[in-house]
Amino acid sequence: MRPMTPNIRKATALLALALLVGCVSQPAPKKLRYVIGPERPGAAAATGDGVLRVERVLVSPLYEHKGFVYRTGDSTWASDFYNEFFASPGVLVREATGDWLAASGLFETVVSTNVAERADWLLELRVDKLYGDTRGAPRAVVAIEYSLVDISSGQPESSFRKRYAVERPAADSSAAGIVAGWNDALAEILSSFEADLRAHLAR
Repeated sequence: MRPMTPNIRKATALLALALLVGCVSQPAPKKLRYVIGPERPGAAAATGDGVLRVERVLVSPLYEHKGFVYRTGDSTWASDFYNEFFASPGVLVREATGDWLAASGLFETVVSTNVAERADWLLELRVDKLYGDTRGAPRAVVAIEYSLVDISSGQPESSFRKRYAVERPAADSSAAGIVAGWNDALAEILSSFEADLRAHLAR
């Protein structure tokens, strides 16, 4: 092999330096953080009776982290390092549920677990699914089980339990598109839950 001439060595060094500068000058990708929490439409009904305490939300280990989860195939999944929830999914779902029920007028007061206050009802939640499905047309998938417990007599008694599962189409497979779909799905779940709970409490 013939040795490189000084001109070739110089050109090679300049090319390597240019590539290095180009790599260094590229801005590092930034994380984007999102919140889910649809607002309840319409005016609230007359204030109901009793204090409801929304318990901490249990989330399936598959979806309990801040990073978004996507289903990419029948048996393949992917996590998103650069797009995530602003807080843990359990906290966001609890806040969204509490705010929605507070606006519904079903109870006199709705509080969260970090508030030391007497309660007549406990609401337990479990999030079974929270992911974006990017197989074919993108969809936002949410599944939540709600359990209402009557503690007004001092003896906890299960009063109502139902699981809601919704898939809503997303505008596209981008993080923002999936988040909008999650908000739509959560709004549908909360609307159905409110209607079911209103009918249950009216008995």
